[in-house]
Amino acid sequence: MLQRPAVSSAALDAIAVEIGGVGLSLQHRWPILGNHDANVVSCAITRLPPQDRRGGLEISYWDARRPIDELVARAHGEWEASLIGLIVNVPRRSAFSLFLMPGRHWYAIRRATSTRWVDLDSLRERPELLEDGQLCARLRAEVEKGAHVLVVRSDEK
Repeated sequence: MLQRPAVSSAALDAIAVEIGGVGLSLQHRWPILGNHDANVVSCAITRLPPQDRRGGLEISYWDARRPIDELVARAHGEWEASLIGLIVNVPRRSAFSLFLMPGRHWYAIRRATSTRWVDLDSLRERPELLEDGQLCARLRAEVEKGAHVLVVRSDEK
């Protein structure tokens, strides 16, 4: 979302150990597969130095029981000035996991304008520009398959 590497895998592992303890760090990450949970990602983002972000960052979970259309409506309403983007965590099976255990993949969708978004998924060949309707359809489909969505907002007033 920041358009550059901002947090290393080692830093994410350290946060997982910090919040879960050495023995419980597996609650927050899958060794080798590199999947860190939302708690680790949230901690990492909120700890970024100020030069990496506009003011402080607030991370919140989007309740998947709520309609995605409501999220986009808030982007045009109460979150208009503060919404930076979304971080999406999708289930994914990969050859690396031998298709035996489900993995997860994180990707960001950054707000470009009030009605346009940029899908920054590293698994895509290049960033993809999305209109509001495309964003709604994509997120709706992802959530139906078990995705989780984090909302990233600036706390700068």
